[in-house]
Amino acid sequence: MKKMFLLIGLFLALFSIAYTDTICINSSSNLDGEIWVGVQEVPNNTKEAFTNFPHFTVGDFWNWIAFRESYTRAYLSFPIDSIPIPLRKVTIIDTAILYVYQFSIHGNDTTGYYPKWTGIPGGDTLLCIIDHIMYGDTLDTLDWTAGDIGDPQTLNSRIGVISSDTLSGYKSLYVTDNVIADISNNRNKSQFRIRFPINTDWDSREDDIMFWSGDKDTLKPYLYIVYTPDGVTSREETERILHNSICQNIPNPMHNKTLINYQVEKSSFVTLNIYNSLGQLVKTLINDYQGSGKYAISWDGKDKNCSFLPSGIYFYKLNIGDYNNTKRIVLVR
Repeated sequence: MKKMFLLIGLFLALFSIAYTDTICINSSSNLDGEIWVGVQEVPNNTKEAFTNFPHFTVGDFWNWIAFRESYTRAYLSFPIDSIPIPLRKVTIIDTAILYVYQFSIHGNDTTGYYPKWTGIPGGDTLLCIIDHIMYGDTLDTLDWTAGDIGDPQTLNSRIGVISSDTLSGYKSLYVTDNVIADISNNRNKSQFRIRFPINTDWDSREDDIMFWSGDKDTLKPYLYIVYTPDGVTSREETERILHNSICQNIPNPMHNKTLINYQVEKSSFVTLNIYNSLGQLVKTLINDYQGSGKYAISWDGKDKNCSFLPSGIYFYKLNIGDYNNTKRIVLVR
């Protein structure tokens, strides 16, 4: 029976057709990067901008080559003018999520520990944040303050937390209002700065997070945008054509978090379950009545006991009345 369930699941995951209304935009490799500051007794002695590395770093560290305290901020640029023109309307952009892959982290020179700012009040609770900025067609040292309150290149300071844990994998932040604002103001890019609220604690120890950049062959930063179907120009029209459907999870393969988007045509009892390759139920994400509309839910790769599941193939199945659809998730630890 389990083998039969697995075969059915594989068939549905591979051959089912689901309604999708999403687009992914990779960051611009020539514009995303980091600005490095090397300091001695006086802050901001030396600045350098880098846009051609496969990774960027956020935080502070002791630079043994320059033999000085150093700290960095990272910058991301997404070409929203690559969105097809019919979709470049604020009335049909429903959701925008920024994803960036965290692969290394240090706290007080110790790998795998979250940065801790020695001697700073609340220094063990300062998280990595994002600012919405506009630095244009080049990244240079003058962009260091873009994102600071009062800077002319700052659009919104501290729009949210991008990293709060030590786990490797894609980190995400909803940036819907920011992308809509960029489109409304005819900007051809959505740009962001990643930083900590503090530059350095002057303890000569490494407190930083490393992310893959747009120069990496895989695991690039990207914007995930959900939009209404072609020809639809308002949210009211969208609501009239909703139908039961589920999208492929993003990202897939996943590491420690993935997003599943789905639609409910009319008020119904909805279940969304995760199964392993043997067809065994490992997690229930939704088990409730839901009204007509679009929904998104994330899964952290944990089972019903909140334990991390091992790498492998998993399936998620949506049931809405007589409708059901199954898709495949690849989990990589």
